[in-house]
This record gives sequence, structure tokens and C-alpha cells, in this order.
Amino acid sequence: MVMEFMSQESLDYHLHCIENNSELGLKSRLSILKGFAHGLAYLHDYRPTAIVHGALKPSKVLLDETLTAHVGDFGT
Repeated sequence: MVMEFMSQESLDYHLHCIENNSELGLKSRLSILKGFAHGLAYLHDYRPTAIVHGALKPSKVLLDETLTAHVGDFGT
């Protein structure tokens, strides 16, 4: 499996990091939420074998250069 580089760190970084001066606006937050929901739906419903993520938290939601959410580190 190839892991892609996520240039915008994690959702946790954007929500809680003091060094990060950027604030996520409502539009960005909704876009991230939508991407996260699509990722979970894929893992739970659209695979031959469902994958249940046992430890969801903002640090496991990775963001690419367009702030598209990717679910990471689900321990398979």
C-alpha cells in the first residue's frame, strides 16, 4: 500500500496547534467534514469487508493541499 504525503498535517494540527496561525472557516470545516464522512462510509459500507475504525480523533484525519480529509491509521 502506498501512503500519500499530506501537506496540510492533520485536523488536530489545524484545530489546536498554537504555532499554526490559520483558522479554518465554516466552508473549510464543512468540506473537511464531508470528506471525512465519505471516507468512513467507504470503510464501513463500500468495501467487500467492512473496516471499523476503533480510535477516531482529529489527529487521525489527515489533510491534503486542498484540505480534503483522508482517514488515516486505522490499524488493519
